[in-house]
Amino acid sequence: MTKATTPRRTFIRRSIRGALLTALAPLLAFAFATPGIAAPPRESGMLADKMELRMISFRATTKNKDIDGSLKAFEKDIKRRGFTGASTLNRGSASVKMKEAATFKMGAGFTATIKPLSEEKGRVTLEVSVKGPGAGSSTKLSFDKGKYQLLSWKLSDGDAVFLAVTGK
Repeated sequence: MTKATTPRRTFIRRSIRGALLTALAPLLAFAFATPGIAAPPRESGMLADKMELRMISFRATTKNKDIDGSLKAFEKDIKRRGFTGASTLNRGSASVKMKEAATFKMGAGFTATIKPLSEEKGRVTLEVSVKGPGAGSSTKLSFDKGKYQLLSWKLSDGDAVFLAVTGK
C-alpha cells in the first residue's frame, strides 16, 4: 500500500528543496567564478619554470632544387630568400629552465646558444647567439608560442646556414 501524497507533505518537500538550493547557490557560484582554484598555473598567465626548445639547422643552396621532406614547411621562406634547395644539417630539442642556456651544434662549423627569457600570454622570448666561421651574432626573438623563427648566415660559397627555432 502506498502513502498518498498530501498537499501538506508536498509543500514541506518543496520548502526543504528550496532552502537547500538557496544555501548552496552562493557556494556553487563562488567555486565556478574563481579561476585560480580550477586553472593550472600556465593557464592563468603565470610564468613557466621550464621551456621545451626545438631546433633545426639546414643548409640552403642554389646549386640544386632538392628540398628535404622534413623542410617542406620552410620551402616558401627558402625560395623567398633566393635559394632553390635545402638539406638538413642537424635537429635537436632540449627542456631548459628559464634564463638558462642550451647549446646546439648546427653543423658547418656553427654553434647556437639559446636562452629562454620569458613566456607570457602565448608569446615566447628567446635570446639566440650563434658563432661560426666568420660569423657571430646575438639577437632576441619574440614570437607566438610553437611557431618556428628562421635565422640565416651566408657562407663563402654562396650557400647559407639556417636555424629554425621554437619554444613551447
